[in-house]
Amino acid sequence: MGTGSAFYSPGMVGSAGAASRSSAMADQALDEEIDHVTTTREELEPALHGRT
Repeated sequence: MGTGSAFYSPGMVGSAGAASRSSAMADQALDEEIDHVTTTREELEPALHGRT
């Protein structure tokens, strides 16, 4: 197993788990923002008559 999110060091107990959790939460937040932008654009297109 190489280094990365699975890295474990006895002197740093718990540090790898927090980083991967934060990364997963950031990914989820980004996905939600992208969905919001897409939805907003779809809602605005009829008002703008398809202009981009």
